[in-house]
Amino acid sequence: MTMVINGGLIVMTTTLIMNYNYFDDWATTKRQAWQLVGVITMLAVLNIALVWPQLASQIPSTQFLNQHAGAYLAGNVSGKLVGDFLHLFIWTAAAVMAIEIPLNRARKTSD
Repeated sequence: MTMVINGGLIVMTTTLIMNYNYFDDWATTKRQAWQLVGVITMLAVLNIALVWPQLASQIPSTQFLNQHAGAYLAGNVSGKLVGDFLHLFIWTAAAVMAIEIPLNRARKTSD
């Protein structure tokens, strides 16, 4: 089920990034830019906090480290880091867009 949700978020976020023309309107003033930075930071920290137990459970034991070659371990760790980074990036980007697109539309209608 998690794979389906992640796949859907990747497709939706990529589609929004490629087709949404109004990114320049998200931060027209310095205050809006700082608000956007705050939202992104808050969502990134929240996503890290939610994923942390899963990440901590993937830390290999000493026995596992002693049984495998260094190249295997380096590839394994780098693959997990890239995967976890992409996972956090997609979830954060999807959440930011879910918040900012409606807010941007509300700002435009109130002007």
